[in-house]
Formats: sequence, structure tokens, C-alpha cells
Amino acid sequence: MFQTTRTFRELNIEQRHALRTRGFLLINAVAGSGKTTMLVALLLKSLIEDCDEKENPIRLDRFAVITFTRKAAANLRARIRKAMETERDGTADPTRRAFWEGHLRDLPGAAIGTIDSLVQDRLRRMAVAGSTRFDPSIEVLDDVGREILAEKAVRRVMELAADQPESELGMALERLGGEYRAKDLRGRFVELMSKDGDGPTAARTISLLADGQGGYEKLEAMLANPPRDEWTMIWHPLAEGFHARLSAAVAELLGHNNGAIRAIQELNQTWHAENATQPELFQRLRQTLFNSKGKPKTQGLAAGDGTCYSDSLDALQADILPAIAPFDRMVYQTEEQVFAENDRFQVYRAWGVFFEAAHRAYLEECRAENRFSFHDLARLFESEL
Repeated sequence: MFQTTRTFRELNIEQRHALRTRGFLLINAVAGSGKTTMLVALLLKSLIEDCDEKENPIRLDRFAVITFTRKAAANLRARIRKAMETERDGTADPTRRAFWEGHLRDLPGAAIGTIDSLVQDRLRRMAVAGSTRFDPSIEVLDDVGREILAEKAVRRVMELAADQPESELGMALERLGGEYRAKDLRGRFVELMSKDGDGPTAARTISLLADGQGGYEKLEAMLANPPRDEWTMIWHPLAEGFHARLSAAVAELLGHNNGAIRAIQELNQTWHAENATQPELFQRLRQTLFNSKGKPKTQGLAAGDGTCYSDSLDALQADILPAIAPFDRMVYQTEEQVFAENDRFQVYRAWGVFFEAAHRAYLEECRAENRFSFHDLARLFESEL
């Protein structure tokens, strides 16, 4: 019985009470309060009670004891060894001594460590046994190593795209190159990998959400809703009074005549107040009153000394300006333009193609060095089970 062991006698009342729990056990306590002591005691209790209840008791190699750091794992293994030696040396019963001797012999090969070391160890054992296609010398890739291989993979992909400009990858990189520097592409992929993401999933997600069967709404919900919500919060309170303010600005612009002013007059004449909250109508406003960089237009709307022809227009542009940036990040579909032709969607698709190609190159680099991140090891482990 576990209650007769020295390990049990050294526990306090609260620890003994916790160990009487059968099944799942969650222990939440501050540092230094005895959680490791409890873990050691729980392992010994499980070994003893299984031996008392079964003719063929469970062996230590059937347990997985997981901790967060390698240092903590080494300390945990040493604590388990010391507890077993204490129990062995504290009994004169030959059967009990043999029981602990057997577990002490199994201890060096027991799965006690971090989760990544456990996965690595299982893969190595499977490779040695010939039940997997991986090299037994497989290693865990740390964060620095993962970043280095990810950057090498991106360089390979960019070279391949440059050699094959007419390919899907080449056209995707050309589109991304119009908005992002090579450093940005590397940074995005490294960030994706650091968050345990992967290129194929990113590409599949974008393709799946754009399947034409409600795909636009799902993609918009994932990628465009945050900026749409921000745009709505800023623009909708302004929309109701916009036409009146624009009409006042047009009145102040009388006496001036140029292309910019004629465009504003046309916007005023064709504005439909009942549709003011629709993105399509706001797009016309955005093109008329703001330049391609999202700044208020001034050319043709101010004198040579910078004095505005219309203070009402200047104030109106200033109030609408905060809504421009979130609007430009939105993805929306108009009757004139199908979603698949939307510029922002094409950029998302290009990112998907790039991520998938970069991840494929990254895995090739990992296989060449036989080093994988824990996330990739876990996936390999799962695929081999």
C-alpha cells in the first residue's frame, strides 16, 4: 500500500488529500509549494497501486511525465530516482526491493522531459525499430534555427519565382512585390512559422473561403471585418449629415472651376443619401476627396498660398480622414466587380501561394539537415502513428 511508504509519510495533510483523488487530478499552487513533490508521489503511488491490483503490473516506460524545461526535467528525474532509492533502501522485503530495483533500471529510458523531447524520443525509437522512414538522428530545431531555415527557404522561393516569372508563384511574387519588400516577405513567413502556422494551411484557408459558395462572406469575416467595423464606427455617424455639408462646400466653391471642383459638384448632384452607408458609394467619395495615399486632396482646391477655397470642405475632409485607412483595408464585392477580381483578394491569394511554396522549401531544408521544429515533429509523429 502506498500509505505505508516513506514518500507518503513525508507529505502534508493537503498533499495526502489530493493523492486520494482517483482519475484526473489538477493541482494549482504557487512556486515552491511542493508541486514537484506531489508529481513524484503521484508516480510512485500509481506504480505501487497498479502492482497491488494486477498480476502483470504496468512498467515505468508506459508513463509520460512532462515538464516545461530541460533543467526542470533533469531535476524531476533525479527526484524520482532518489524517492525510489529511498523506498528500496527502506524495506527488507525482497519482493519490494526487487520491485524498486526493476523501476530504477527502467528509469533511464523513461519518458520524463519536455513535450518536444518526448516526441523526438518516440520518433527515434520508431526509426530504430524500422517502423518509420525518418533518420534516427533526428533533432529538435530551436527558434533561432527555425528562423534561419525559414529565411533560407524564402530566398529559394524568390529565386525560383524570378527564374519562372510566368508561373503561378512568379506572378504571385510580382503582385506582392508591388506592395512589400523582400524583407517584409521574409518577416511575414518567419512570423507565421514562429506561431506554429504553416503555408499549406494558409493557402487552403484562403482558397476554401473563396469557393463561391458563401466564400466571400467567410473570407470577409476573417480578414475584412475588423477594418469594416472600424470604418463603420467612424463613417456611419457622419453619413447622415454628409450631403448637407457637401452642398455647403459646393456653394463656397462657386466662382472656381477646375477638374477637382467639377468632380465634387458631380458627387454632390449624384449622392444618394439612402445609400450613404454602402461601401460602393463611400468609394466614390474616397476617390473624389482623397488621393491614392489616403490624404485629403488639395490640388485645385486651394490658392497658391495654401488658403482653402472652402473651409467647409476642409473640415469635412478632416472629419472623414480617420475612416479612409480602415476602408482601404476592407474587402468588399460590388455588382461591377466579382470578388475573385478584387485587388485585395488577389493579394491574399498571392500570399497563400507564397506561403505554401515557402513552407515546402522550408521542409526541404529541414529534411536536408534532419532537424525539425517541435510543431513539425508533432505533425510527423502524428502522421507515423
